[in-house]
Amino acid sequence: LGSIDGTPVLLERLWFDQKRFPRLDRLPVGSGPISELVATHYHCRPSGGQQLLSVVELDAADAKALGLAEGTPVLLIQRTLDFPEAPRAIAVNMFCRTDRFALVQHLTADGLRTSTTTRTDHPS
Repeated sequence: LGSIDGTPVLLERLWFDQKRFPRLDRLPVGSGPISELVATHYHCRPSGGQQLLSVVELDAADAKALGLAEGTPVLLIQRTLDFPEAPRAIAVNMFCRTDRFALVQHLTADGLRTSTTTRTDHPS
């Protein structure tokens, strides 16, 4: 769960191939891009992937985690990462509040990206 100034803004769920990435769940997931964590600890980089963006309504549990009402629409980013001999070895679902925050992705020439979340409101 990511937050800004104590306000939850991003709920992430991660699935991974346990044979290809043993003990990934014991590493500091959430401290940076998952592709960098994998490169550092498993010495491999994604060979490709897919990202799907859609708007979904939150169920009760996810709404509670994000401090929103059940049924509130949020941006869902579904990302899969492919690795040599391990297609779709990592999948991430990110539920992003967009009511007061914007998700910004910075792309590089080699296709790598980093994400940041910024406030879109200015509380008094």
